[in-house]
Amino acid sequence: MKGCQESLEKYRLIFLLARTRDVLYAARVLELKQYGITPYEASTLYLIQALGDKATYSELAKQTFRQYVSIHSLLKKMINADLVKKVTGPGRTRGARLALTPKGERVFQEVVVRGNLVDLIDKLSITQRKQLNQVLEKLLEEGSKYFGVMQKPIMP
Repeated sequence: MKGCQESLEKYRLIFLLARTRDVLYAARVLELKQYGITPYEASTLYLIQALGDKATYSELAKQTFRQYVSIHSLLKKMINADLVKKVTGPGRTRGARLALTPKGERVFQEVVVRGNLVDLIDKLSITQRKQLNQVLEKLLEEGSKYFGVMQKPIMP
């Protein structure tokens, strides 16, 4: 019976994480509606900024655990919306690097740096935020191994 109870406690944690993700996602959808972008696009802006010169289609696919074709489709839409641009240069032999356009940078500043969800995180003490960050990074790092990503995911 002890094994069953332990399994139920673990499932409760998984369920709690999923419910928390759902609440945060729903709040994020509402927040981003005024900018005409999705949470997935906001996350992509964040990753492109965080990856800097390493922001490529392949690296974004790896970091988001998405298929290359899915990333390509998303970035095509974001390029057409003038949020992201392809950057090629001398010595660049494999694929284009990605960067934020001035419009993409403005949206990034509004929705990532100054987003309203920060108020929710402010409900936690600094110690609680650090502890939560450590636990979530560990889960993300361990979970990444299931997808063959052996490096620590980009989390500036």
